[in-house]
Amino acid sequence: MEPKGRPLKEGECFVFECRKGLACFGKCCKMKLELTPYDVFRLRRTLRISSERFLYEYTHLEPGQLEGFPQVALRPGRKGRCVFLRSYGCSVYADRPGACRNFPLSRGISVEGTTVYYYQQLPEFCLGSQTDHSWSVAEWKKCSGLEPYEYWNNVFVRLIRRFARIGPRRVDLEQVYGLMYQVESPIESWCAHQGISLPKADDGILRASVNALEFLAESWERETH
Repeated sequence: MEPKGRPLKEGECFVFECRKGLACFGKCCKMKLELTPYDVFRLRRTLRISSERFLYEYTHLEPGQLEGFPQVALRPGRKGRCVFLRSYGCSVYADRPGACRNFPLSRGISVEGTTVYYYQQLPEFCLGSQTDHSWSVAEWKKCSGLEPYEYWNNVFVRLIRRFARIGPRRVDLEQVYGLMYQVESPIESWCAHQGISLPKADDGILRASVNALEFLAESWERETH
């Protein structure tokens, strides 16, 4: 997501609340939603389907911020609403994407790895700021369970930027996106090629994906020199 809104200074608080009962409840679930590899990993797990099936049934590709590198986005459901929105709220709430957890914040990461948090310009329909509930960024992150999302997003952002430096014409995008998003078959093949067992824990599978992507990046970087 492109950072937008007002940068928050360290220690600065913001006012916001989202809950059932507000007249705007669920309206933000019509906004465009880009998905990170970790988002897809969590969602396919809670739906008990493969990453490949999740991507086929629920997403489409859009032009990304880096030239030549597409972005995975959630395909809207009926009337443009999120396909996981129900009358009671989010049906995948425990594994909802990082952008949903972050809202009303967005996060920017510089090339040097510095993180800046922004308080977004809220949509006109949003009533979340009409409350006396105040949060620091640290409090919001803890309440929203953002730590693993930010950790893995940082890892994959660094990798995408690394592949962008190599150049999209020198990178096998199908192989890269397979290892990032369609983790089951590509990681199984990678582990078999390396002569190691397929990890069973989630972090192990993600770490194997990162190791495979770093191996590809190193090999393509050697070819460019």
